[in-house]
Amino acid sequence: MSQLSNRESTLESNWFYTFKKDLESSSAIIFAGYSLYDIEIKKILFNNPQFIEKTYFITKENPHDRDVFLMKKYGHILPIGIKGFAELIEKNIDNIKTNDFIETTESLVLYNCEDKKHDIRDADVDSFLMHGSIKQEFIDSAISGIQEIPYLILRDSIDRSIELLKNNKNTLIFSELGNGKSILAREIASKLSKLGVPVYLIADEEGNYINDLDILAKEKSKCVVIIDSYERFYDLIEHYSISQPQNITLFLTARTAEHEGLRSQIKHLSFSLNEINVDILSDQEIANLVDIIDNVGLWGDKASFSRDRKISYIKQKNHSQLSLTLLNILNAPQIKDRVSLLTKELFKVKEYKDTAFAIALAETLDLKPNLSLVSEISLNNTIYDTKFRSNAYFKELFKITNNEILSKSSIFALSLLQNHFSPTYVVDQLLKVVEKYNTLKSNGYSERSIFKSLLRFSFIERALPEMNKKNNLTRYYEKLKIVVPWLKNDPHYWLQYGMSRLPYKDYAKAQAYFDQAYSLANNKSGYHTNNIDTQQARLYLLLAQSDSDPNQAFYYFENAHNLLSKLDNDVYKFRQVDRYQKVFESKFSIFSTKNKVAFTYACNSMIAEIEKSEKMGEINLSEQKTIEKAKDKLMNIMIQVKSQSGKK
Repeated sequence: MSQLSNRESTLESNWFYTFKKDLESSSAIIFAGYSLYDIEIKKILFNNPQFIEKTYFITKENPHDRDVFLMKKYGHILPIGIKGFAELIEKNIDNIKTNDFIETTESLVLYNCEDKKHDIRDADVDSFLMHGSIKQEFIDSAISGIQEIPYLILRDSIDRSIELLKNNKNTLIFSELGNGKSILAREIASKLSKLGVPVYLIADEEGNYINDLDILAKEKSKCVVIIDSYERFYDLIEHYSISQPQNITLFLTARTAEHEGLRSQIKHLSFSLNEINVDILSDQEIANLVDIIDNVGLWGDKASFSRDRKISYIKQKNHSQLSLTLLNILNAPQIKDRVSLLTKELFKVKEYKDTAFAIALAETLDLKPNLSLVSEISLNNTIYDTKFRSNAYFKELFKITNNEILSKSSIFALSLLQNHFSPTYVVDQLLKVVEKYNTLKSNGYSERSIFKSLLRFSFIERALPEMNKKNNLTRYYEKLKIVVPWLKNDPHYWLQYGMSRLPYKDYAKAQAYFDQAYSLANNKSGYHTNNIDTQQARLYLLLAQSDSDPNQAFYYFENAHNLLSKLDNDVYKFRQVDRYQKVFESKFSIFSTKNKVAFTYACNSMIAEIEKSEKMGEINLSEQKTIEKAKDKLMNIMIQVKSQSGKK
């Protein structure tokens, strides 16, 4: 245990988060020469009865009755002294060091599929749609073809993924927030298990999963290792690439943004990865979703719609996406009112409110909301308080088993942030969290992910409630450089600040902040301005659409095209190229003949770039829908230009 200074409390120390995680994952907790003086540690031990059986206190041979009375509340007392403890270890050293043991995995656990029937109730389905919580046995039953009432969409991607995995092909599914990647991974685990394929899941993120992979590699039988949100375990992916175990196939999941950010690194790994995007529901999947919502009566004012009209609504209004459909349900007045009744009572206690916010934030960030992480984000230890965890209102919103919060619905978490916390509270709490993680010295994945996300405009804009969003975004970024002073000299901060101005057409401010970003970037050796260039091009395209002067509008378009042409052919580049169509629709007719030719040439050159990248295997249009959409729009422009020329 790290030693603290007299002025440093356990709660504020940099090692406290690691300590709490160790308590959760350890098989035994041994305190030697420790007097339980720290109230925070006492609180954690007392409020987690499951720790008692594995907690031991090494005391002097004749401990004081007062110490015995205190310690026995928290665990077992071994009055043998430090010397006696050392002798005990020495006496059993051969057993401790023996090599005669069966190697077992500690982090990767074998998935066991249940074959027996489980009755699911409407309340279970309602909870699944609302909170994303579903027992694995219900998934197992559905995979077996048993759904007496509809509750689970068996995705088309299951069979496609299974076929790839059976042929030893590493497979990745990716999607936007809330479109079902994690549930799909659980469906595939169940299906593989029923087919007799050993499937391993990461049960302990703090365990030695790399060593576990080596243990599995020694086995003769083939198996599949499923890694949900693979970006959290990228070191495992790299180890797999180096060791190349012939009997192990990987099945990975990720959010689209995380995967796109790692795509260039993935290309350099020494194994191929088959990608499947699962954002869009098929016609049959949409029909199944309609049946599920019908059965539990969550259509609200759309209950009177015919079946065909409900299907059409999901296709058109929700763009055939599960996330948008569920978000609409959660944002419906009857559901918002139901959740508001719970949060109104729960939030009367500030620590309870802060803890609920921490859970919602972690889930929206696709982080596993274990107790230690929630404790860190909430800036208190209320999550360990049995009184809080037994609170009826809390239990309606979240479910805790042992040390894990089972709710895994990023959509429900996002709805909580947007609808049930005031904008002022969200801004203030996010600033407190980012200030904490700025000073924290730990380099763990969760800490880095939280800090980076709270600087990123795309996340902050999504997390903030709609009410007065423009002003709250401004306040957040103004305060951000105060709580994290070094950001004033960081190009990325000014880039994000500038991006926050674009949705509100505050183009002058956006340009000023981009100029600041460029200036700071130019003073940093080796700093690549690709991200700034991408957003500068976006600003130019917006200006091209809005400027009434055709020559000035083309000037902006030309600048945007020149910037984008120099960038790598990836989703970030072509997301801006997608905007060429809006410039075409609003300005092409008033461009001069010379500028029309130049605009057409620019569109053709981008089509050629996409086709070249696809041919070289740099992009995959069937899975990277953003790029496919950009190409379709460019092709449509060329068709219209040709049509207009033909008329003349």
